[in-house]
Amino acid sequence: MLEFLTKHFIVLSTLVIGGASAVAMLFLAAYLAVFDWNLIWLVEYTDIAKLFLIGTALLSSAIATALNYAWDLLAWLKHQMKVYKWGLFVGIALVIGAGVYSIHNDVKTGNGYAAYHVFRMLSTIGVVSLLYLLFREAEQLKQLNWLSILNVASSTVFALGIFGATYGYYVRDVSKNVMQITTKSETFENAKVIMFLSHHLAFLVEKRVVVIPTADLIKVLAQVNSEL
Repeated sequence: MLEFLTKHFIVLSTLVIGGASAVAMLFLAAYLAVFDWNLIWLVEYTDIAKLFLIGTALLSSAIATALNYAWDLLAWLKHQMKVYKWGLFVGIALVIGAGVYSIHNDVKTGNGYAAYHVFRMLSTIGVVSLLYLLFREAEQLKQLNWLSILNVASSTVFALGIFGATYGYYVRDVSKNVMQITTKSETFENAKVIMFLSHHLAFLVEKRVVVIPTADLIKVLAQVNSEL
């Protein structure tokens, strides 16, 4: 593994940097689109740079850890797949069944969680699909087959959109983390923070997206919302 990393260091470094940027932007765009896609115009180059650095740090550490075990795990799975194949199919069927039941219950009761449960189920399917794709393309990826890399990358891009939207619906419909936001002219109760940048704060209050300059912000306090 060390020889592989050393031999392809430049390529892997480029992929990590590009991947971190793509993860940050794709996830953020999908997340903000749940509330109002126009919020993306608030994001400046400096914010993208911060997201890029955070994404690079997270991806680098995750990849460095995963690569130590990935190939051994994939080799083991290759020999054990026949044994656990039916168990895997049953597990996936149970997850999908539980998701469908939750969605049906949401629609029946009108609790407002249907969109979140739809995307949560899609996210679960996306994770399983990506793992299967990585397993299937493992040997080709080790050989840096560009068609396999493109296949995995395009699938990851699609999955990232689903993951970002899932988190957006979680914040909008499910999360109980609410704030009291006080500005120079008004106080907002039970507000859900969407995005807190150095220059603007975007939050959701009474199903309404509010954006204020941070220069007008006095304080932000966590509070308990008895209605949630």
